[in-house]
Amino acid sequence: MNGMPLQTKAKYGCGTVLILLLVLNQAAMAAGGAAGTDHYLLSSEGRLIHRLNTKPGDAVDPVAEMYAHVEKEELTVFHFDNSRAWQKRAQGAKWVCFGPRAIIVTTETGLVGFAKDTGRELYRTDIPWASLAGSWFPKPDEAGPDAAFAYFAYCTQSSEKVEGGMLPVIEGPVTLIKINIETGQRVWMASYMWPRRNDRIRGVEPGIILGDSCVYFDTAMGKRLTDRPPTTRVAAPKNAPAPASAPALSLPAQTSILMYTENIIFALERKGRAPNTLIAFTLQGKEQWRWPIPPAEGMDGESLQVVRCKSAFLVIQKWFRGE
Repeated sequence: MNGMPLQTKAKYGCGTVLILLLVLNQAAMAAGGAAGTDHYLLSSEGRLIHRLNTKPGDAVDPVAEMYAHVEKEELTVFHFDNSRAWQKRAQGAKWVCFGPRAIIVTTETGLVGFAKDTGRELYRTDIPWASLAGSWFPKPDEAGPDAAFAYFAYCTQSSEKVEGGMLPVIEGPVTLIKINIETGQRVWMASYMWPRRNDRIRGVEPGIILGDSCVYFDTAMGKRLTDRPPTTRVAAPKNAPAPASAPALSLPAQTSILMYTENIIFALERKGRAPNTLIAFTLQGKEQWRWPIPPAEGMDGESLQVVRCKSAFLVIQKWFRGE
């Protein structure tokens, strides 16, 4: 996971810093709308290396420089040079995500874990999806004690009619299961009475189950807590602070700084519906390169940010298109 795969290093050079341009699907779209996913790999000089052959729903791991695709019950994993790393049969596969050290596939009956590097099947474990109220999986850059674990919250949820509408109802206790996604083994299971009956589970993450109210828990043993525990999550740094010696850049109109790194400053130039342009400056304020980001045809809206990875920068552009 440290750096690019060996064949990619040989192709692009060990000292090359890569920038991944990622255009993500928007999960929630207006009726009749559309979204798309495009990925572009750039060198540190701004030269376009190639477009990644990703498809909607693919999982991308910028830490391991890999992406994964599920189609017709086949899991295929690729390197960022678009070469195929490995392919495995994944019966009933619905969705795929990257953990820090494993690739996890959800199926109709549970989870299947695969080793990132070889594709070796690590485990199969049953998950009762029907009553699942919320879940949390670690991101690829998780590096703390939560990196190897996923959480699944279960409860019976319904609604009741009241004057003026309907209210959500949580019936009985909320059950939380912690699973090691590297082995598929259950670590612990705990049940909690929810603070409010008229509520709905909205999510879960290490240390907290979220609703309009919430329940705090100890991640090590599952014991209920009265206050939120200190976070134990550790991720790769996303952004370096502006150095004291950072120049006062004279930026073109409609241009804003996205990110400072140890040796480069990223900025974004927007010109209405024209292609946005990513610009890189040295810390001394000298423009190194600029690259127009190809817009989606008929794009109605988007947002863009730069995210730090171990050996790359992830530029995330979320866009959507209405009817």
